[in-house]
Amino acid sequence: GGGLFFTPRGATLQFQRESMLYKLFDITSQFDLPSDSTGRPFIDSDGDTFALILDYLRRGGRLVGATLLSEDTLAKLKADSAYFGLTNLVEDLEALAEEQKKSRQEAEETSRRTAKEYRSIILGPFEEDLRKEYSKWVAW
Repeated sequence: GGGLFFTPRGATLQFQRESMLYKLFDITSQFDLPSDSTGRPFIDSDGDTFALILDYLRRGGRLVGATLLSEDTLAKLKADSAYFGLTNLVEDLEALAEEQKKSRQEAEETSRRTAKEYRSIILGPFEEDLRKEYSKWVAW
């Protein structure tokens, strides 16, 4: 079959000490790390989300560019992160989901504003002066 090959450093894979990845690559581990026919360690995972996990680990636990990912990709990333025991990444993704939910709610609230509310926001303190000027022109 096909698949993606990654060559991360051991320190990258072992960034989060409590994770399955740490334990899989710990030389004192009792986990049996599967390998492919060439002897390379084999991890059966979605290559796209695993690449994002490696990026997170390489950056020292910083989530970069996640706001550009689709909700579907974020959900897969969260599920794979939980599977690998990357609790910090799961927490970061939950916080991101909460921020995105709040932003969506704010956008929905903004779109519900009426024209009168927008006029009030835009004209603000100038509205009364504009009414006076308008009434002068209409009376003329």
